Amino acid sequence: MRKSKRSGLIQMAVSCLLLEKPMHGYQIMKELADRSGDVYTPSAGTIYPVLQALQNDGYVHITEIDGKNVFELNALGKEQTIERIRDLELDDFWEEWRQVLVWKQSKEARLLKDELVLLKEQIRQGEKFVRHQPEKALSFVSLLADFRRQLEEFQKVE
Repeated sequence: MRKSKRSGLIQMAVSCLLLEKPMHGYQIMKELADRSGDVYTPSAGTIYPVLQALQNDGYVHITEIDGKNVFELNALGKEQTIERIRDLELDDFWEEWRQVLVWKQSKEARLLKDELVLLKEQIRQGEKFVRHQPEKALSFVSLLADFRRQLEEFQKVE
């Protein structure tokens, strides 16, 4: 099962739904919106590429019922989905999924994302600077190590 950060969350959610029962695309979109508490409303442009990827990976088969394509996890898809759920070590996938969706739409997440973009660019510029002035490399490494240690301290649970 693909684990790219971009589509991984939605792909996992779709797989979890299909683990419960076969569904067609609109059912999947409706169920995801419901399970998110309407925080997230997936579009066909999101869901059908995920379903296509699952099919390409050999995890689903499609049956036409009443003119609609119904997607069902095959044995490999079920095995992979169950394994990923176990690897995530979550008590409740849907609660965690909803919390991630709420976070991604929050003001704090946008602020953090913007700052991370600036930080990455500053680090890239620092690396470029050091390439032209190698004698500054130890100072730059020291700055990065100090910052990393500060982050480690910040992340310690009190």
